[in-house]
Amino acid sequence: MPCKKVTLSNQNERYKRCCIRIRIVYDCSCKDGRGNPSLNECLESHPPVMNDITGILMRFRAKKYATTSDLEKAFLQIQLDEKDRDATRFLWLSDPSNTSSPLITYRFKSVLFGATCSPFILSATLLKHFKENPGKLSDTLENGLYVDNILTSFDNENSVIDYYRRSRELLTKGGFNLRSWNSNSPKLQEIASKEQTLDKDELTKILGMQWNAKSDKLFYQSNTFEMDKKGKLTKRYILRQSSKIFDPLGLLSPVTVKAKIFMQSLWKLNLEWDEILPEDIQSKWILISRDLASSLETEIHRSTQTQNENNRNLPTLHVFTDASTHAYGACAYIMYDRKPTIVMAKNRVAPIKTITLPKLELMGAVIGARLADHICKNFPETFSEIQFWSDSQIVLSWLASVKPQRQFIKNRIEEIKSLCGDNVWRYCPTKDNPADLLTRGITSEELQQNEIWFSGPKWLNSKEDWPTWNGNNVTSRVCTTMSENDDKIETTENNQNVCIGIGEIIDIERYNSYRKLTRITAYLMRFATNCRATETERKKDLLRIDEIENAKFLWIRYKQGKIFSDEINCIDNSTKRKTLVRQLKLFLMERHDCLLMLIV
Repeated sequence: MPCKKVTLSNQNERYKRCCIRIRIVYDCSCKDGRGNPSLNECLESHPPVMNDITGILMRFRAKKYATTSDLEKAFLQIQLDEKDRDATRFLWLSDPSNTSSPLITYRFKSVLFGATCSPFILSATLLKHFKENPGKLSDTLENGLYVDNILTSFDNENSVIDYYRRSRELLTKGGFNLRSWNSNSPKLQEIASKEQTLDKDELTKILGMQWNAKSDKLFYQSNTFEMDKKGKLTKRYILRQSSKIFDPLGLLSPVTVKAKIFMQSLWKLNLEWDEILPEDIQSKWILISRDLASSLETEIHRSTQTQNENNRNLPTLHVFTDASTHAYGACAYIMYDRKPTIVMAKNRVAPIKTITLPKLELMGAVIGARLADHICKNFPETFSEIQFWSDSQIVLSWLASVKPQRQFIKNRIEEIKSLCGDNVWRYCPTKDNPADLLTRGITSEELQQNEIWFSGPKWLNSKEDWPTWNGNNVTSRVCTTMSENDDKIETTENNQNVCIGIGEIIDIERYNSYRKLTRITAYLMRFATNCRATETERKKDLLRIDEIENAKFLWIRYKQGKIFSDEINCIDNSTKRKTLVRQLKLFLMERHDCLLMLIV
């Protein structure tokens, strides 16, 4: 097997230090001739049994005192069976100081760097060792293990010291040395320093992030977003650059979502992978890339626990969901003693195929339910209560309704209820919804100064101030207005001339019959009226002619509002008449609940 040296350089811009290590890696994918398989092609390539990174990071942030450590030369501590060693032969100089000395054939007695099965063998060996030594300590080590790194956290320093002693003893039995310890516990740092097992780096790498144990803050690894070597931007290059940010917990989602939306816009243009982008698109990307680089300077408090270890109640979990025409998602907050802290967020760009906003809001609620389920399975403590928040009254009414729904809505409501159980969904105003940030995007400067993102709404820590919602008012008017800033559609009562709404509630492309469309719209209007009426005033008979006429006018108003919005505003505001208005002598006629209609 050919071998080569791999130089591991860790340049720390924050502290201007550089650490260089050299590791010998063997190329097990090399072939000795055409038609002959490599060693890796002859090995079983099973994926290693590893914990979810987000789960490890959540447990690492869960308690007051955290610890990190790693296994020294983990692969080399596992012996190979005698009959397998001939497959790992390699050539080496008989005298390393003389490059002209004869070559000698060696073979490995242990698992080597470069073999495709090495990570699986390491994982299986450690899990077997933990299984043979059952107990709470083995469970803690197994839950915090990722390849050869172990991360965990504890409530008090006594537990940290006990874990340090016992974990080293347990892994020594298996032939492993647990070293490079770091912790925000002064006692553990003192003990590890005396025993020469302390990681002396000021920033410790933890699963793609960095941790300063002294300040107990998490940092992102700095990255540069440069132009292509030829000075040209392509779709391939932008995808590669936008994937540089590693943010497993989604705490930078309000900034990174802009890159996702931008990438989707390139797909819509049907550009080739290596096609040079137009100048205006390149300019947009340069602004976004600068924002992405700046967002990596964000500092995150590691611990989500804010209570005294001797007087601590169970935490509560609050999940906020939202959607816009560009993206949808959810963010979750853990609250101890009325002090909420963001723990994780998840978002996705909206499908390229147009979907109505209420359905996107429902998809955001699904993300919120899945996020809560994931946190409950991985967080080391039980939550005293779980609250879900949404600013979509339509989604809240769907979740509260027992009436049959269309298949799309039905499937997602069933998933939400199966994941959420009896936990309550509540109404949250859009201006107080932190999930709104990860659906439309903000600048890195705004993110770093945004308290609502890192700590949730101000009223969250006081139940008396929680917003209330009357479900009967959800359909006060089947009319919506488009926000200028983020293209979000919000339910409202308004007297504006242009009404963009019924087409966002009902997908007109699903119907090939005008009669069926108007009757369904009429039933929807009746439902809205019945929701506001008392039981005796509700209409339950067949549709009347005036109800069908109202439905027709609603669609006419909707289409005219989209196509002739300038003409309608011109007439309503008595401004200078447009050519079309003058030629056809158009005017507005108010009828049927202030329905606006153009008449020739």
